[in-house]
Amino acid sequence: GNAISTPAIEGTILPGITRKSIIEVAESKGYKVNVGHQELIGSTI
Repeated sequence: GNAISTPAIEGTILPGITRKSIIEVAESKGYKVNVGHQELIGSTI
């Protein structure tokens, strides 16, 4: 499906304008944005 995964902001990634903008644009285009820790086993590009 149309989904994007990104790590949660927990000290390992800085909250930034670019990150926020990409998430907002992706959601407006119908993508589901998953924020948090996910396993990447079986993921496809």
